[in-house]
Amino acid sequence: MADLESLRTRILEHQPQADLAPVEAAWEVARRVHGDQRRVSGAPRTDHLLAVAHLVVDLRLDVPSVCAALLHEVPEESPDEAARIEERFGREIGTIVDGLGKLQRYRFTSRQETQAEHFKKMLVAMSRDVRVLLVKLCDRLHNMRDLEVLPEEVRREVSEETRRIYAPLAERLGMSRIRTELEDLAFRHLEPEDYESLKAAAEARLKERADFIAEVQRTIRELCDGDHLAGYEVFGRPKNLYGLYRKMRVQGIPLEKVYDFVAFRVIVQTVPDCWQVLGLIHNRWTPIPSRFKDFINLPKANGYRSLHTTVFGPLEEPMEIQIRTWEMHRVAEAGIAAHWSYKEGGSVQARDQQRFNWLKQLIDFVQEVQSPQDLVEGIQGNLFTDEVFAFTPRGDLRVLPAGATALDFAYEIHTEVGHSCVGTKVNGRLVPLNTPLQSGDLVEVMTSKTSHPKRDWLNFLKTSRAQSKVRQWFQAEERARATEVGRQWIEKELKRVGGSLKRLEEEKEEDRRRLFGRFHASSLEDLFRLVGIQKVSARDVAAFLFPEAVPAPLPGPEAPKDPGRLREVFRKRDSGIAVDGIEDMMLHLARCCNPIPGDDIVAFVTRGRGVTVHQRACPTARTVDPDRLLDAHWVQRSAGVFDVPVACVVEDQPGLLAKVTREISDHQSNIASILTRDLGDRRVEIRMVLQVEDQRQLDAILRGLRRIRGVLEADRLRQSN
Repeated sequence: MADLESLRTRILEHQPQADLAPVEAAWEVARRVHGDQRRVSGAPRTDHLLAVAHLVVDLRLDVPSVCAALLHEVPEESPDEAARIEERFGREIGTIVDGLGKLQRYRFTSRQETQAEHFKKMLVAMSRDVRVLLVKLCDRLHNMRDLEVLPEEVRREVSEETRRIYAPLAERLGMSRIRTELEDLAFRHLEPEDYESLKAAAEARLKERADFIAEVQRTIRELCDGDHLAGYEVFGRPKNLYGLYRKMRVQGIPLEKVYDFVAFRVIVQTVPDCWQVLGLIHNRWTPIPSRFKDFINLPKANGYRSLHTTVFGPLEEPMEIQIRTWEMHRVAEAGIAAHWSYKEGGSVQARDQQRFNWLKQLIDFVQEVQSPQDLVEGIQGNLFTDEVFAFTPRGDLRVLPAGATALDFAYEIHTEVGHSCVGTKVNGRLVPLNTPLQSGDLVEVMTSKTSHPKRDWLNFLKTSRAQSKVRQWFQAEERARATEVGRQWIEKELKRVGGSLKRLEEEKEEDRRRLFGRFHASSLEDLFRLVGIQKVSARDVAAFLFPEAVPAPLPGPEAPKDPGRLREVFRKRDSGIAVDGIEDMMLHLARCCNPIPGDDIVAFVTRGRGVTVHQRACPTARTVDPDRLLDAHWVQRSAGVFDVPVACVVEDQPGLLAKVTREISDHQSNIASILTRDLGDRRVEIRMVLQVEDQRQLDAILRGLRRIRGVLEADRLRQSN
């Protein structure tokens, strides 16, 4: 264990003119107060104090911070001695030690109080001096390193607190080195089997990729040397274990699929050097434009600056490279500690006050509060105004950008949770999916296996990750729709000329290659898709396969020019509706009344949209000129599903929405959208759009809903709003 002499040496390395007399005096007080006391591990308690002081020195904090690290357990052990610290060491050191003592003493009675009171204590302590938190993070880091000797229950409690409170604070302060180690240590104790398995796999993969890493580093050095760059270093490092674990879990991929397993870093002298290296790398490897981030001109909120680029490297797979100056690197590692330069009297340089204006806002919030609820309200207006801290029912902390909605929270948990989300509760109350979250909210997400994303979600989702996942889902869905429609159109054309899809699929490989080459398709499925999106004509495909045949014109409506309407037109055209006096015209189901098989229906011709089908009792249909009305009826069972709005009035009680969604799911119906509205008197209205096959299925669902205790009304909405 490092002794006082090594501590003196380390301080003088960073601060050659430092006055070490206060450090020696603080060490003497600590030795006298703690004497021969031992920690649970059996090590002297003074060893822990020295270790924390060394971590403080590693952050290059000042002498008062080092003294506070040596004295931080004195208030807990000897209140009398603590009362004399300010008199003996001055107000600056006394303030930091007093703040640390308050953090040490508090005991909690419940998990919720723990979360709320931690924020409260941090704010109250930091209102006097931010170094309280910096020293506390060093103290927590060393305790986490020494956690193995404690009982499992205590290890888990401390690790959960570290992951939920201290690691996010370290991230917010820009202290990446401390944040990653805290996360990995908490991961080790909270998911030990996953930790050990991933650690072994990561070490094996790092060994396997040693030659690749060396080749990339060598290539970058050759590029820099060839362009006469000096004073640079090139590093290749694996991501921290918890970061890998989180990415694998969120994306549902194994370690082998994490292409940015190793991040390369180039550290240079100046900002122009950063751009010079970026140009060299982009000339050598193909960049991925969407993955380029300029954090030099647009720094992160915590002060982080760097260039991030992703390129296709030697193995033709994505490879991340970070480029920064030595000063940027120091800030990235130490965060706010790299900027918090104290002048005489403890004042902070104006330059740093501007750079960390968000921290000033946080420190300004020092009012005393009496309950967790009051604290949460204060946090909402004062703490981390560009981020929101919300919790799962299990107490897991999720950090989202300000303005993020309950649906963003669902996607933050997991992509599939977001895709299948049908409703959310915030602090125990049902809320719409587009409800903005506030710091301190407890969010419960309800899902259904039959649910899927809705297009209007893109209108209110705030996080780019959630928006991207929804767009990807619709792109895949549109691709599948276009492929199916194209297949149908090709099949129809082939039948006209005496061919079939089966014969097409059995064509010789050489003939299929000629076919794909003619229409620039990569496969049969791709050809179907190109036909479905109007890039290729089904008639041209048939003519290519049967050049001597003369295909007749394709009857019926023109294919829609908007691929987004493919499913609507295809489904409605084959929906089993017969309209008297009309053949081969495009049919549309009216959105105002949403007719479904089993309803009494009527139709009329609209200008430019073909034939629109309404329920006969629909108010809109009643206003139409009777001469334009046509009799219509269902002639066969539909192969698709139909959107029907439904409204329920329920008692406001826990678990009721889950029962409602379960009942709907049990009848094999999907919930397309859901909104809730508080009616007062402990009643809530739930409005849903259900996807059903016919009237019989809808009636069965409504009967089931009415049988649920707490459901006061359940009816179909005849006119959607």
